[in-house]
Amino acid sequence: MKSRFIFLGLVLIFIAILQLPWQWGGRATRALAENPPASGAAKLVPGLTLSFQNAAGETVDARDARVIALNVPAGQTVSPLLPAGPFTATWTGTLANTIRDTCRFTAEGRGDLVITLNDKPVLEVHGDFANHESPAVPIRKGKNKFQVVYHSPADGDALLRLSWAPSEKPFEPVTLTTKQIQLLHDPADVLLAAHQAVRQGRELVATMRCMACHQGVTGSMPEMKQDAPNLGDLKNRLNKLWVAYWITNPKALRPTASMPCVFHDGPASKDPAIDQRAGDIAAYLTAAEELATPAAGPEVIARGARLFTGLGCVACHVAPGLVDSDPSLNRVPLKYVRSKYRPEALTAFLKKPEAHYAWIKMPNFHFTDEEAAALTAWLLDSAKDELPPTRLAFNPENGRKLFESSGCLNCHAVDKSEMPAPSAMDFTHADFKRGCVADERSQNNKGVDFAFTSEQIASLRALAGVDWKAVLQRDSLPEFTARQWAALRCNACHSIDGVDSIWANQDTDIAAIEKDLPPRSDKEPEPKGDQSRPPLTWTGEKLRPSWTSAFIAGQIPYKPRTWLYARMPSFASRADLLAKGMAMEHGCSSSDEVRPAPDAKLAEIGKNLTSQTGLGCVKCHSVADQAAIAPFEAEAPNLAHVDARLRHEYFKHWMMQPPYYLPGTKMPSFTNADGQTALKDVLNGDAAAEYEAIWNYLRAGEKMEPTQ
Repeated sequence: MKSRFIFLGLVLIFIAILQLPWQWGGRATRALAENPPASGAAKLVPGLTLSFQNAAGETVDARDARVIALNVPAGQTVSPLLPAGPFTATWTGTLANTIRDTCRFTAEGRGDLVITLNDKPVLEVHGDFANHESPAVPIRKGKNKFQVVYHSPADGDALLRLSWAPSEKPFEPVTLTTKQIQLLHDPADVLLAAHQAVRQGRELVATMRCMACHQGVTGSMPEMKQDAPNLGDLKNRLNKLWVAYWITNPKALRPTASMPCVFHDGPASKDPAIDQRAGDIAAYLTAAEELATPAAGPEVIARGARLFTGLGCVACHVAPGLVDSDPSLNRVPLKYVRSKYRPEALTAFLKKPEAHYAWIKMPNFHFTDEEAAALTAWLLDSAKDELPPTRLAFNPENGRKLFESSGCLNCHAVDKSEMPAPSAMDFTHADFKRGCVADERSQNNKGVDFAFTSEQIASLRALAGVDWKAVLQRDSLPEFTARQWAALRCNACHSIDGVDSIWANQDTDIAAIEKDLPPRSDKEPEPKGDQSRPPLTWTGEKLRPSWTSAFIAGQIPYKPRTWLYARMPSFASRADLLAKGMAMEHGCSSSDEVRPAPDAKLAEIGKNLTSQTGLGCVKCHSVADQAAIAPFEAEAPNLAHVDARLRHEYFKHWMMQPPYYLPGTKMPSFTNADGQTALKDVLNGDAAAEYEAIWNYLRAGEKMEPTQ
């Protein structure tokens, strides 16, 4: 009997053991479904695929998107590949969540809106989107299929701004990356690939100045109106040998150069590095003598080095004497800066880069005379590499004839000379297998050589295959902003959507440049406080367009973040368009909001709330001329500038939960989970009401009366 019980027990244990793998396997399968392995997620990148459909429901364009918002004024187009009029915009991608959660959705705007999560409807709204909110819907841990479909109204402006509230938090505009949620998409999405070529070809036509030579090329893209460097007074700016090398092969000196190789039919001289014709033009444009580099003291040179690292030059340039550790960053090498510039001209260029080229990508840092001289001294002292000399004898008179006959004047003005009318054939009749877009250099004939990649050639041919005249005539400011963020390398200094700046990862170069520098002088105070630059994620949502435009143009007389050693340089030629485009990208107006007069009673309450006995804002923030009482490391932005800088809607969201907009911020959140502050005796402790009172106080701007 005893043996029977033992046998029965063993059988039961064996059966239990057999069941364990199946039970574990079931749980494991569910876990994998909810949180897929990293190998699959690695293919996805931040952003969503945004496709556009015409009135017939045909997909005519697609691009990646970083926000779920639109602002398309009546009569304008949402996409250059789509004429003005009704359209459908569809955002698709993956909502990746670190935990199981719930989320609510709401929107502002007009039209028709349908949101689905994991193929289930979440919110459907028609007409005016105001006062419509989805119930809390479950979000799985891991990947969730996410789609937003927006149909524009039949007439009037098309507007959409989507907000969400994960974890029962207050509603906030949707961003790509939070601590908990990411919006991701596949960069190899077939929709993106199908339309990328035409978009790239369109941008090449504009940025390579095809309209300077080809007839029939006009358009509304701002880049199509950009200038090329004015060559007037070049003899006092650049050295002859460098100009000869540059004209011979621009990409040999700067891999990202947009200047084509004009003489590409083989070397015309005994020096294979310099084309005789290029040397002759250089002799015509420049002076015969080259000036010696003036000596500078170690203190001045050290200050120049610290300016180079402290202002972010290291993020866009490979410093003289250093090897480019990551060519994929496309930093401009300064290896031959000594060979290029006459010393005084380099100082003048640093002070005003746009003097001879309004659309130059190099911004104006508004250097003082001393700063520009110090940076010049360090650059020239560090540039040990010299271009090899040549034994060629250049003929300036022949250079003049070549300059006038080789098409140089199609792009480059000399002083105030007028550009000639385009002389090359209309794109409509162009052979896109020859000339500038030939597969082989031997097929180029008389065209210039842009050294286009096979992908670029394919994109230009793709553009030629559509109604390119119409495509070039249409543009949208949010898309212009996206192109310029890339062209001007805004991510060099600023993080965007959680992606680190290039500057933040240049510790090796910075250490090499600052090695063995003498101590700072009295003119160089040691930077204090957090030196990271503000992210650009929320710029269009955050700032008033008029202030943004003035700031980018270099017209704001104060520095918002006084503690930063870095400074915002100016891009005057693009400032107004960038400001409007950034606002419209977030679904906001390109004009400043109309504000009612401040409420005097609320303003007085707000004044008391900012005091030390209130929320203590004055401890960290200056108020007009009154300095912060006890700042942490460094003073926070002056409250007198808030009215001019911030949009009201952003201010309200920011005050409710600052870390959502700026992870790691030192600005505390005064709002508890119930929407209350600790000051229960003021406006019943209602956080939103208290912040509105503070806003009314801040509306006084520079005329604010400080409070202790």
